[in-house]
Amino acid sequence: MMRTDHDRRIVDGLAMVAAWEREQGAMTAEDLAKAAEILAEADRKMFGDPGAVRTPSIRPEE
Repeated sequence: MMRTDHDRRIVDGLAMVAAWEREQGAMTAEDLAKAAEILAEADRKMFGDPGAVRTPSIRPEE
């Protein structure tokens, strides 16, 4: 399957998270909750409408 630029950015981002976790340890539920808050706030600022806030669905390659 041919990957798009978007697909490559997602894969690269996940690789960076994995590298960070190898150095720092796995992200905790608290870390992930804080990240979700930050992304939700960015969505509110960008889209204005709370109904427009999206939940990303990223699945690792199988």
